[in-house]
Amino acid sequence: PLPALYTGPFQARLSREDTVRRIRLKIKKNETLSSVLTGRGLNPHQVFELTRASARVLDLNKLLPGTEITLCLDKKNGKLVRFEVSQDLGRQAVVLNTPAGYVAAVQRFDPVVCLEAVEGKIKLSLWGTAVEEQNIDPEVILKFSDIFAYDIDFFNDVQAGDSFSI
Repeated sequence: PLPALYTGPFQARLSREDTVRRIRLKIKKNETLSSVLTGRGLNPHQVFELTRASARVLDLNKLLPGTEITLCLDKKNGKLVRFEVSQDLGRQAVVLNTPAGYVAAVQRFDPVVCLEAVEGKIKLSLWGTAVEEQNIDPEVILKFSDIFAYDIDFFNDVQAGDSFSI
């Protein structure tokens, strides 16, 4: 089970599975935070209050494409309980919905770094061997091929029997 979620100093402890629906999104190109939030059921007044409350810690009007946000919505009434914006490694802005209104803060944490190495021999394609057989995250393979795209033509140069190490 997931750990309990505290939504504010004056609110009860919530169990994520029972009462809160957690939605993780990335801001896309030509998309505004307002359109994302209203598309998830928040009304324009809630979006305004959220933006105003967070102004001291983060300007929500200047979020760039690719910025990760997390919405925690109450399953019963659909209201926003918690809003998170990843700022950079080890730091995120958090906005809580309290009885007194939205309250924002910066949350700092030590990032968890997991190192893992995988190697193998290509059977038909790098994608087929790495993603489908060895369960490597597709994002890792896409980044790997981007890094070496100048040196290796992954469509023509890679053959069965070639080896790789990531």
